[in-house]
Amino acid sequence: MIILFAVYYFTRNSKLYSVNSNNNKSDTKAESKVLVKSLKTKVVGVTFNSAFDPDVSRQEIIKDFVSLKTPIYLKPHIYEGEPANYVVLSRKGMDIGNLKAELSKELATKYKDCTYEVEITALTGDDERTVGCNILLNIYKSA
Repeated sequence: MIILFAVYYFTRNSKLYSVNSNNNKSDTKAESKVLVKSLKTKVVGVTFNSAFDPDVSRQEIIKDFVSLKTPIYLKPHIYEGEPANYVVLSRKGMDIGNLKAELSKELATKYKDCTYEVEITALTGDDERTVGCNILLNIYKSA
Protein backbone atom coordinates (compact mmCIF):
# COMPACT_ATOMS: atom_id res chain seq x y z
CA MET A 1 0.00 0.00 0.00
CA ILE A 2 2.82 2.44 0.89
CA ILE A 3 4.67 1.52 -2.30
CA LEU A 4 1.56 2.18 -4.41
CA PHE A 5 1.11 5.58 -2.77
CA ALA A 6 4.77 6.48 -3.40
CA VAL A 7 4.52 5.46 -7.07
CA TYR A 8 1.31 7.48 -7.46
CA TYR A 9 2.70 10.53 -5.65
CA PHE A 10 6.01 10.72 -7.52
CA THR A 11 4.44 9.92 -10.89
CA ARG A 12 1.74 12.55 -10.42
CA ASN A 13 4.28 15.18 -9.37
CA SER A 14 6.97 14.37 -11.94
CA LYS A 15 7.86 17.22 -14.32
CA LEU A 16 10.17 17.81 -17.25
CA TYR A 17 12.94 20.31 -16.57
CA SER A 18 15.44 22.25 -18.60
CA VAL A 19 18.17 24.56 -17.36
CA ASN A 20 18.03 28.24 -18.17
CA SER A 21 20.86 30.73 -18.33
CA ASN A 22 20.66 31.36 -14.59
CA ASN A 23 20.90 27.60 -13.93
CA ASN A 24 17.34 27.65 -12.58
CA LYS A 25 14.95 24.85 -13.37
CA SER A 26 11.80 25.78 -15.23
CA ASP A 27 8.67 23.70 -15.66
CA THR A 28 8.53 22.92 -19.38
CA LYS A 29 5.03 21.44 -19.07
CA ALA A 30 3.65 24.77 -17.85
CA GLU A 31 5.29 26.93 -20.52
CA SER A 32 5.71 26.42 -24.22
CA LYS A 33 9.04 27.15 -25.83
CA VAL A 34 10.28 28.11 -29.26
CA LEU A 35 13.60 26.93 -30.70
CA VAL A 36 15.73 30.03 -31.35
CA LYS A 37 19.00 28.42 -32.38
CA SER A 38 20.50 24.96 -32.70
CA LEU A 39 24.22 24.40 -33.10
CA LYS A 40 26.85 21.72 -32.89
CA THR A 41 30.10 22.39 -31.06
CA LYS A 42 33.00 20.65 -29.35
CA VAL A 43 33.55 20.52 -25.62
CA VAL A 44 36.86 22.29 -24.95
CA GLY A 45 39.32 21.76 -22.11
CA VAL A 46 38.92 17.98 -22.13
CA THR A 47 42.66 17.42 -21.50
CA PHE A 48 42.61 19.26 -18.15
CA ASN A 49 41.61 17.96 -14.75
CA SER A 50 38.08 18.42 -13.48
CA ALA A 51 37.25 21.86 -12.09
CA PHE A 52 35.10 20.18 -9.43
CA ASP A 53 37.73 17.63 -8.37
CA PRO A 54 41.29 18.62 -9.44
CA ASP A 55 42.55 15.09 -8.72
CA VAL A 56 40.37 13.61 -11.48
CA SER A 57 41.23 13.81 -15.18
CA ARG A 58 38.46 14.84 -17.56
CA GLN A 59 39.92 12.26 -19.96
CA GLU A 60 39.20 9.51 -17.43
CA ILE A 61 35.70 10.87 -16.78
CA ILE A 62 34.91 10.82 -20.50
CA LYS A 63 36.40 7.33 -20.99
CA ASP A 64 34.70 5.83 -17.93
CA PHE A 65 31.30 7.54 -17.76
CA VAL A 66 30.32 9.16 -21.08
CA SER A 67 28.26 7.61 -23.87
CA LEU A 68 25.94 9.08 -26.49
CA LYS A 69 23.04 8.60 -24.07
CA THR A 70 24.69 10.30 -21.08
CA PRO A 71 22.54 13.25 -19.96
CA ILE A 72 24.45 16.53 -19.62
CA TYR A 73 23.74 20.14 -18.76
CA LEU A 74 25.51 23.50 -18.72
CA LYS A 75 26.65 25.08 -15.47
CA PRO A 76 27.39 28.80 -15.88
CA HIS A 77 30.33 30.34 -14.02
CA ILE A 78 32.79 33.21 -14.34
CA TYR A 79 36.34 32.54 -15.56
CA GLU A 80 38.86 35.39 -15.46
CA GLY A 81 36.01 37.91 -15.33
CA GLU A 82 34.19 36.48 -18.36
CA PRO A 83 31.08 34.28 -18.66
CA ALA A 84 31.84 30.58 -19.04
CA ASN A 85 29.96 27.27 -18.93
CA TYR A 86 31.02 23.89 -17.62
CA VAL A 87 29.58 20.87 -19.43
CA VAL A 88 28.45 18.59 -16.60
CA LEU A 89 27.27 14.98 -16.42
CA SER A 90 23.75 15.08 -14.95
CA ARG A 91 23.94 11.89 -12.91
CA LYS A 92 27.55 12.08 -11.75
CA GLY A 93 27.88 15.85 -11.29
CA MET A 94 31.37 15.81 -12.86
CA ASP A 95 32.50 18.27 -15.51
CA ILE A 96 33.94 17.02 -18.78
CA GLY A 97 35.03 20.42 -20.07
CA ASN A 98 33.70 23.81 -21.12
CA LEU A 99 31.90 25.54 -23.93
CA LYS A 100 34.09 27.74 -26.10
CA ALA A 101 34.58 31.20 -24.57
CA GLU A 102 32.89 33.02 -27.46
CA LEU A 103 29.82 30.79 -27.23
CA SER A 104 29.57 31.23 -23.45
CA LYS A 105 29.73 34.99 -23.89
CA GLU A 106 26.99 34.83 -26.55
CA LEU A 107 24.76 32.76 -24.24
CA ALA A 108 25.30 35.22 -21.38
CA THR A 109 24.42 38.26 -23.49
CA LYS A 110 22.25 37.48 -26.51
CA TYR A 111 20.46 34.45 -25.00
CA LYS A 112 20.48 35.32 -21.30
CA ASP A 113 16.70 34.84 -20.93
CA CYS A 114 16.62 31.55 -22.81
CA THR A 115 16.72 27.91 -21.74
CA TYR A 116 19.19 25.38 -23.10
CA GLU A 117 19.14 21.69 -23.84
CA VAL A 118 22.38 19.89 -24.62
CA GLU A 119 23.08 16.37 -25.77
CA ILE A 120 26.15 14.40 -26.73
CA THR A 121 26.31 13.73 -30.49
CA ALA A 122 29.73 12.09 -30.84
CA LEU A 123 32.69 10.82 -28.88
CA THR A 124 36.03 11.32 -30.59
CA GLY A 125 39.43 9.68 -30.16
CA ASP A 126 40.12 6.35 -28.49
CA ASP A 127 42.16 4.78 -25.69
CA GLU A 128 45.38 5.44 -27.60
CA ARG A 129 44.66 9.14 -28.21
CA THR A 130 42.98 12.04 -26.50
CA VAL A 131 39.22 11.58 -26.27
CA GLY A 132 36.75 14.36 -26.89
CA CYS A 133 33.07 15.09 -27.02
CA ASN A 134 30.84 16.84 -29.56
CA ILE A 135 27.50 18.23 -28.43
CA LEU A 136 24.29 19.67 -29.82
CA LEU A 137 23.08 22.85 -28.08
CA ASN A 138 19.45 23.87 -28.52
CA ILE A 139 18.47 27.35 -27.35
CA TYR A 140 14.81 28.09 -26.55
CA LYS A 141 12.82 31.13 -25.58
CA SER A 142 9.43 31.15 -23.92
CA ALA A 143 6.54 31.47 -26.34
